[in-house]
Amino acid sequence: MVLFWGILTDAQAASDRGWFSSIGSLNLGAGKQLSPGDAVEFLGIIDVERIVSPSGKLATFRFQSQIFNADAALFYKVDLDNNFEILPVIGRDDGDTAALCTTLKFANSGRNIDVQN
Repeated sequence: MVLFWGILTDAQAASDRGWFSSIGSLNLGAGKQLSPGDAVEFLGIIDVERIVSPSGKLATFRFQSQIFNADAALFYKVDLDNNFEILPVIGRDDGDTAALCTTLKFANSGRNIDVQN
């Protein structure tokens, strides 16, 4: 029974690890800032009181060789099997016209794709 519980715990924890991207700007303190689409390495997620983290899930992650904590709802899982990644869409309404903008990136390198050529 204990062995079976341990296997389930490890399986759940494995889905909480890996590469995730931020869905928006996030001030990490210590002069560090996450921009939308920045990749971080999740080390794990724990359940906490909603006063600590609005989603009730607190993620511990590595960014630029430092360890941080933030609400897990501020990130989405990166699918490393994809060749391309699209950053969150930004909309702008100028009254007479509207625009939707995004950035297309190579998933593995994080470099922006120049579609003008």
